Formats: sequence, C-alpha cells, structure tokens
Amino acid sequence: MKYAKKLLAFLLTLAMLLSLSITAFAESYVYGGEGPLGGGSITIDNAVEGHEYRIYQILYLESYYLDNENHDNSRYVYKVNSSWDEFVNRYGIRDRFLHIDDQGYVTWIMKDEEGNDTGAYEFARLAGEYIKDHEDLAVGVGFAVNDGQITFKDLKLGYYLVDSTVGSVCTLITTRSPDIGLWDKNRVPINEKEVQEDDNIEYSDYYGYGSVNDADIGQKVNFKSVITIPPGSENVVFHDTMSSGLELWDPEWSIKVYCDVEMIQELDPNSYTVNLSPGDGCAFEISFKQEYLDRLTLSAETAQLYVKYTARLTQNAVIGGEGNDNTSYLSYGEEGHMQTTPPSITKTYTWNFDVLKYANGDKSKVLEGAEFELLNYDKTEFAVFHDDGKFWDWVSFSHVLEGESELTEFPGARLTTNDQGKIEIAGLDSGTYYLREIKAPDGYNKQAEDTEIVIELDISYDADHCANALTQIPVTAEINNQSGTELPSTGGMGTTIFYMVGSVLLVGAAVLLITKKRVSAAE
Repeated sequence: MKYAKKLLAFLLTLAMLLSLSITAFAESYVYGGEGPLGGGSITIDNAVEGHEYRIYQILYLESYYLDNENHDNSRYVYKVNSSWDEFVNRYGIRDRFLHIDDQGYVTWIMKDEEGNDTGAYEFARLAGEYIKDHEDLAVGVGFAVNDGQITFKDLKLGYYLVDSTVGSVCTLITTRSPDIGLWDKNRVPINEKEVQEDDNIEYSDYYGYGSVNDADIGQKVNFKSVITIPPGSENVVFHDTMSSGLELWDPEWSIKVYCDVEMIQELDPNSYTVNLSPGDGCAFEISFKQEYLDRLTLSAETAQLYVKYTARLTQNAVIGGEGNDNTSYLSYGEEGHMQTTPPSITKTYTWNFDVLKYANGDKSKVLEGAEFELLNYDKTEFAVFHDDGKFWDWVSFSHVLEGESELTEFPGARLTTNDQGKIEIAGLDSGTYYLREIKAPDGYNKQAEDTEIVIELDISYDADHCANALTQIPVTAEINNQSGTELPSTGGMGTTIFYMVGSVLLVGAAVLLITKKRVSAAE
C-alpha cells in the first residue's frame, strides 16, 4: 500500500509536468535577448498550425522616447546584438543598411542606389539567408496552436526577425511597447493594392503605382491589386470598396485580371466572375472559380495575379484632408470558417486654393467683381467650374479658335470675386496654373500679366498605415489692382488754372505786338 501511494504520487506529478510541458510547447519558448529594457512581447495571429516559428533579436533597444502625438519626434537608440556581429560586419550590412558609430550606436541607411526606401526587404532577405545556418541564434521558438496564435512574452525590446518553417519571406518588427501584433501572411492569400500617379511619381514606383496619388475632379484614376494565391486556397473572392469621392468608371471594360506584372497577358475569363452589384457595400467583387484554384494545387505553384480597374474622382470628393479611400481585401477559406486579409487602402487626393483681390497695395481694401479664368500649365486649356467653385473639366482654346464656342459665353469658365474679394477654387491636381484677369472692377486697371499659381505638396510616411500621406502647402493667389488718378474736369480748379495761364499768354502776346509796332514806327 505504501509503495502504491508513492507510485500514484509519482504518476500524478509526471502527468502535471507533462501537461505543463505541452502548454509551454503550444505557446512558445523564450531564451533571452540582450539589452536593458524588457517586458516586450510579440503576438502572431493567423499562424499556420503545426509549423515552427522563431524570433531573432538583431538589434537591442538601449533607450527610447515615444511621442504619441507626433511620431516624427519619437527617438530610439539601438545597438547590435553581439550574436549578430558576424552578420553585420562580414556580410556587407554595415554601411549598406546600417551606420554604426564608434560607440556602437546604430542609425538606418535603408536606401537603394536610386534612393528608394526599399532596403528593409533586402535586409530581411539577407538575414533570412543567414539564419538558415544559424538557427541557434533564435531567442524564442513557438508552434501554432488551434486558435492560430503564438505569443512570445518577456522579450528584451529591440529589432526582431520573425521566421517560420512555412517558407515565406521573413518579417522585421520592432518591440518598443508591451505587445506588438503581427499577422502571418504564410500560405494564405495576400492582397496588396496600389493607385497610379500620372505625373508626380517620386512617391511611387517606376510605373507610377504607390499608396497615394492626386488628381483633378473628374479625372480617371487607375488602380492595381497584386493578389498572391497559394495552393490549397478555397473560395477566394476579391472585394473592392470606394468612398463617395470615387466611382467605378465603365466597369464593363475597365476591370481586367492579368497574369503578368506588365499587365499584358490576361487571365482566362473562364477562371473568374465579376459581380458589379454585390449588395454588401462593395463597388464590385471578383470570385475566382474553384476549378482554377484546384489547378494551382495540382501544379503546386503560387499564382500572382494583377487586378486592374479604373475609377473617376467625383464632385463628392474630399478636398485635401484625409483624401479619398479605396479599400480592397480578399475573403477565403472553407464555408463557415471564412477568413479575410487585412484591408489594403490607397488614398486619392485633390486640392484647392483661394484668390484674394485687393486695391492699391492695401489688402484690407478688397475688390468685388473682378473676373478671371484659370489656365493649365502651358496655357492651352482653360478650366470650367461648377457654381460651388469645384472643378469640372478642361476645355482646349482650340475649340474657341475654331468657333465652337465663345469663352465669354462658356458656362463656368469665368470666376468672379465675391464681396470679400475672394474666389475659392477646389478639385485640382498638384502642379502649375495661371490666373488671367478678364475684367477688372470699374475704375481699376486690369492685370497685364497672368499670375502663376503653384500647388505644392509635402510627402510623409504614415507608419500606422505603412503608407505615404500627402498634405498641401497652403497657397493663396493675392492679386493687386491699381486705380488711375482723376484728370481735371470742367468747372473745377483745373480749368481755372487753364484760364489763368491762357490769360497770361494772351496779355504777353498783346504787349509783344504793341512793342513791335512802336519800334517799327520809330524807324
């Protein structure tokens, strides 16, 4: 009996230890990290069940200051984790991606040869190659549980590489607060949407595609979504939602699905269907047929597709501010267990400026009734506006020259200053414009030269949404009118002066004539 009790106690203890081990195994193991700051954690959602996830601390955070109101004022002090010295110093990382001073402090370079901020992706790829032979550098290892979530707790704050046995590209993430969330894109469909900028492509790629653009009201805007569909995907549907400032342009022909990045080779139309009235708030939806998805499974190849479509910026467009959103996402999965990808959002902006008309150099003396027209950058077209001052369209001057219409009679072509001396113009793309004065207020000289107006932008990076953001540099067209001086009028002092001068001249002439006659008589 005595031995039976000991055996029972031993078995109960063993069972408890095994249950604890299973719990720890299901969540994660954390081995450490470097640095003085602790208390961080990384939570991975949508983790693939049965696969191993590893985290690596490349840099540790020595100190930091967070400005929650203005992220640009936040400051971080990084140093290299000693276990990664070889990677940094022997694999071309120093001075290509990271600048490290004599005290070991790290600042980012993260620019490619053309100055594009794409270095983080290459840095992650190189680090991912390095850890293939250095898995022992992992400071945490975990496995996906039934709810698809892994949490690495009690981490030292720093810059981490997150990798998994699924085989996708590694992810870089900074732990600087109690909990950082990460959505695992491994083996699930991915959607990344972009919008095309027609002229200012410095904040987009070579083809003008990026997360933001700006345009005139009424202008067509091209969108592109890159969809990655891995084998085994089920019920994949592309959803697109537009704000009230955007509307789908001629959907019967503008929505296309391509197989190549150049968007030349179209996907077989029998592989998908387009729903233009989904009834769920979306502008349209594209459902990929299961037969096509099953073929991907058989070929064991991941398909990358390109959905291209065109919208128009409407009169309901938000002027400046947060811009006009276009949001897309994918739904996928088994019936009853559908999942959705994170929303991919682009913003289309449009801008405004004011005109102030004043008199004789005094901005407090505003002028009502001055008439202008707005010309494009090369003065070949004039703008037409709605009554509320929002842009409508551009009209070529050739139409006027050909007699198709007279500018003076063209509705909305003339802009007139109000009783505050102002004109409010809205719905324009960034760029250069010219104001031409057609009629000055009564008693004032008309401007001889056109006034140049330049709408310029500030470009910033919105870290919360991982996208660029545009803001307009404020501009007001201040135009001065000079009035002429009044000429003398009949009955006034001016005519009296004329009379006096005339009388003096008349007397002088008479004296001269009499004197001449006397001289002649004396001879």
